[in-house]
Amino acid sequence: MRLVALVASWWLIGCGAGAIQAQARAATVAVIALEGAHRLTMDEAERRLDECRTDACTGAVEADLAPVAAAHDAARAALAGWVEALQLALVAGEDGDVVAALVVAAGRWTALWGELSSALAGLGVVLPALPASIAGTP
Repeated sequence: MRLVALVASWWLIGCGAGAIQAQARAATVAVIALEGAHRLTMDEAERRLDECRTDACTGAVEADLAPVAAAHDAARAALAGWVEALQLALVAGEDGDVVAALVVAAGRWTALWGELSSALAGLGVVLPALPASIAGTP
């Protein structure tokens, strides 16, 4: 619930230059926190694997880590999308060409959709496929 409130507060910041800076700081903190948590998890996984003496033990450790890895991949893809949106907001603000920035954003989000979809599938979450007209497939 706290995460929902935090995300909602980011969206309520607005979209001016100051808001983009605030969002950039929040995105930076989120990336650092995610990578720090991932590093700690991998250190613990390495410790547990070093203690394993059988294939069954190794398999159990890997099975324990599979959801963690999938969650990390999904969060990383979502954060990449957030950072992309912030970069495009800066470009749109500088150039004043919002439509062109939105077209670029749509292309980048379409490219990230597959990565996010794959990562979430590892957590049991199925995202709908993008329509062919959006994905650019026949």
